[in-house]
Amino acid sequence: MFCGMLVPVAGVVKFAGELAGFKIPWVILEIELGGFYYQAEGIWLLLYSVLMGVGLFFLGRLLWALTCRLVRTFSRARQQLDKSCLYQASAYLYSHSHGQEKFDEVCRYVRDHSGH
Repeated sequence: MFCGMLVPVAGVVKFAGELAGFKIPWVILEIELGGFYYQAEGIWLLLYSVLMGVGLFFLGRLLWALTCRLVRTFSRARQQLDKSCLYQASAYLYSHSHGQEKFDEVCRYVRDHSGH
C-alpha cells in the first residue's frame, strides 16, 4: 500500500520538474518486454504512475485483508483445537504416558469443564 501512495507522488515530482525545465534522473518509468522497450516521459509518465499507484494500493489492501482473514481463520481453528477433548487428552497422555483409563478420565474431565 505504501508503494501505491509513493508511485503517484514520484510521477507528480517528475512531471512538475519537466514542466519547470529540470531533468530528474532518479524517477523513470521503463517498460521492457521481449525486445520491446518504452520509456515514459511527460504527461504519459504522470498518467502511468497514477494508474500504477492506484493498482498497487488496491492490490495491497486486498492482500492485507486476505492476510487478516487468514490469521482469524487460523486463530479460530487453534481455539477449537485447544478446546477439543482429543487434543487435551492426547497432550496429557503424551506427557505422562498413562493408559486408556487415564485417557477416558481426562476426556470426561475436559468434556465436563469445557461447556460442550
